[in-house]
Amino acid sequence: MPKSKIILAIVNNDISIDKSLMQLQVLAHDVHNDELQEWAEHELTGYPTEDVPEYRKARSLLFNYTGINGTFNVKDAPLPLGFLSSETLDEVSKVIVKEDILSVQQMSESDSGAYRDLSILAGEVYKQSGGVQCVSIRQKIPNTLYKKIVAEVKNRIVKALMILEERYGNLDNLGINIREPKSFVGNLMINEALGLPQPSAPEPIRSKIAWKIIVPIIIAVSGGVLMAIINKIFSL
Repeated sequence: MPKSKIILAIVNNDISIDKSLMQLQVLAHDVHNDELQEWAEHELTGYPTEDVPEYRKARSLLFNYTGINGTFNVKDAPLPLGFLSSETLDEVSKVIVKEDILSVQQMSESDSGAYRDLSILAGEVYKQSGGVQCVSIRQKIPNTLYKKIVAEVKNRIVKALMILEERYGNLDNLGINIREPKSFVGNLMINEALGLPQPSAPEPIRSKIAWKIIVPIIIAVSGGVLMAIINKIFSL
């Protein structure tokens, strides 16, 4: 089956990643996939808390400092890891990227990547090093981290669009007129492929599940009670 133009556009880099996410938002709304719609929105606008997907988490032990080391003025030099305690290193090495996807893309295209200000650690460095005075401490976050995030987001967009196309046909009109019960299985497939929370079953499906599970239980229990009554009667 020929691929939808919106799939080919993102594969060939003919469309911006934010526009692809907007298109995916529209389709997610059409198929009643709240989890997919929320993921696309967070990627577009940024994550409000540190509860981000795993691909937005990493570690960096690249620290530079500017200050005075003995009789030397130091500018933007590597900070020896021994100047920080193991507990501090474990905590500050964690990198959580909450920025929107366009900001992430800009940082991925920057040769220097990005930096996080950790000058608040100057006191600990002074104590641990025996006298090194830091005016500023910066943690470098390499652009490779941001490149991986952009690649993963694109990969997830394509995965979702391919599943949608497989189930509902060409997506170029950006309009899928489908009822929620019918879209449930497709949403299960998409959310599993993207590592999103599983969608809640719509009411008709929940009713069918209840009918298939609860009714046999009721019948079994009722049968057991009935047999007990019969045995009691015939044992008199």
